Amino acid sequence: MNKITRSSIETLAQPQSGNVISIYLPTHRHPTPPHIQEDQTRLKNLLRQAKEKWHDQNGNMAISATFDQLESDVEPLEFWQQATEGMAIFVSPEAYKVYHLPMECEERVCVSDTYDVTPLLIVAAYDQPYYVLALAMHNTKLFKGDIYGLESVAVDFPTSPEDALNIDEMFSNSNTIRSQNSPSSGGNGTVASHGQGDSNRAGREERFQYFRILENTMINNKEFDSSLPMIVAGTDSEAGDFRSTTKLPHVLAEYIQGNHTNSTLPDLATMAWPIIQSEIISKRAIKAVEQLQEKEGIQKSSFDYKDVSEAASMGRVQTLLVGITRRTTDTVSDAVHTAVPILSFAKQQDYESIAELVKKVIAQGGTILGVGNEMLPAKVPVAAIYRY
Repeated sequence: MNKITRSSIETLAQPQSGNVISIYLPTHRHPTPPHIQEDQTRLKNLLRQAKEKWHDQNGNMAISATFDQLESDVEPLEFWQQATEGMAIFVSPEAYKVYHLPMECEERVCVSDTYDVTPLLIVAAYDQPYYVLALAMHNTKLFKGDIYGLESVAVDFPTSPEDALNIDEMFSNSNTIRSQNSPSSGGNGTVASHGQGDSNRAGREERFQYFRILENTMINNKEFDSSLPMIVAGTDSEAGDFRSTTKLPHVLAEYIQGNHTNSTLPDLATMAWPIIQSEIISKRAIKAVEQLQEKEGIQKSSFDYKDVSEAASMGRVQTLLVGITRRTTDTVSDAVHTAVPILSFAKQQDYESIAELVKKVIAQGGTILGVGNEMLPAKVPVAAIYRY
């Protein structure tokens, strides 16, 4: 799967030597054959529109060979089996690039002297890397996720508390059984048991020790980034005990209930991503809108397009909030039963003005933050926080 990254956006945003084509279309994640045919038909129609627009603006300037190659490469079934919620295609006379989008978008074809990267910036603004710790007393697993989904992280966790703590058996009926080598036992492995009255306490202490070993194993893994948020997936007691003892700074209060060491990655991502949306992404957008409202009185923010555009030209825009997403259940996917955000280009003239403004802001080093259009006062399409 070809994911959108900050690096790919920066490359696409570079000035072009001539006109280029940007195409956006909704697709089906994990499509069935009927959905694949639907997506293929939609793309063929958009490619035909793109050719017509290109020839209207550029005459017979050679681009046919690139289109021929593109159409050949998107024909195989294997290509469509990688589909997500949307697709972005960027075509020049010399080459093309296809990216899978983790957010549905409306159809759009644009011929211009630059690629239209505004939707990509909005997708990137909605993203948030995170971890899911599938916590269990046996075979704990770690996954790293983003807006696209989850993938496994190679961490050499101990397979059980017995393995981690050198215990023969952690629980035997109501007693905790330990293997001990001590001078008084002559160095032989003898069994010592806690009494009936303190077995629960002893078992919980050993669970805490086990969880600390799991945590240290993660921290000592060179690929692990402790600055990212983490969701724990586990039973109520396991999740509660881990969260009460962990020293990791960003373990979220909300967790996924149950043992998920054998859950599929798509299923686990479906449970995890709404938590990231509510706990991280939505709160980030709410904080930015609050800043907008607080700074409006001292003229360090604005909801007026003309004022924001002038400020962008002067390099004054620190953060541009762009509201080109709307929440809806009316999507191409039959599996959507709750409202989800989709990228909307319904008002073409407004959108093109917004895209020009986005170009100005990123050219001056500003930040683009995608928010739902319902979050901005009076549902204006853009607002800005100024540097000065």
